[in-house]
Amino acid sequence: MRGEIFGVDPKTVIHHGDPFYCECRAYGRLKECGREDLAVKSYGYVILQTIEEQLISEKFGISKWDRSITEEKKQTPIRAIVKEFIDSGETLEPRMVPKMMKDLVAINRLGILVWDVREGNYLQGRLVDFSQARTVPHYQLTIGPANYQLKSLDTDAYHDFSEFDTWVIDAWNLEHKVWIWDRFYPNGRYLRHLRKRQRFLERPSGIIAAARYDWKKPRLRENQQRGRDKDIRESSNKASKKEEIEEISTI
Repeated sequence: MRGEIFGVDPKTVIHHGDPFYCECRAYGRLKECGREDLAVKSYGYVILQTIEEQLISEKFGISKWDRSITEEKKQTPIRAIVKEFIDSGETLEPRMVPKMMKDLVAINRLGILVWDVREGNYLQGRLVDFSQARTVPHYQLTIGPANYQLKSLDTDAYHDFSEFDTWVIDAWNLEHKVWIWDRFYPNGRYLRHLRKRQRFLERPSGIIAAARYDWKKPRLRENQQRGRDKDIRESSNKASKKEEIEEISTI
């Protein structure tokens, strides 16, 4: 089709790459699946009007809002995700790492590839940034006719975990005397000294690629409906038993 990029509609590419929509799609999936505990909580979004933008700029000394050139010309309103406030303090402590790794795997299992995984995107061990996330359905996580998708899909599936090792674990170890030894892949510095390295180079076990997530299958909504049906049945049974007791009392 004319105007397509690698067989994908340009509007879809722009939409899937917009940081605001990346956040919305990722948080939407967490909420849909009842796993909002996997990241800092989101309360929704706000769109700032010009007067509100000016007041915030004056109060907090903000001179640049990271608008694109097109957005600057159009003076597009600022869109913002409202999240739980966390008093930052220390962004990372070794004791937090096992849970951070477990949460990252769980996020990927829900069809979310975080992509920008680094220490600065965590506060007190909790992920706070989905601005570059790819959430299924996403044109970069879809098996299709485009060769680049087929070749990169399997590699991209493990992107978050190698990034975690590099930009969270290795970054910490470079700055601290007490090292963090938890990681998804073996430390390459020591791995090269081993004679039998191949088995250590295998990808982490127990990990399901984000692209394999079946987004069409109902999750939380189905469970909620089952819960409601169960409540209705229980209420109906209680009402029937109450009627029976009243009838027996009358007799």
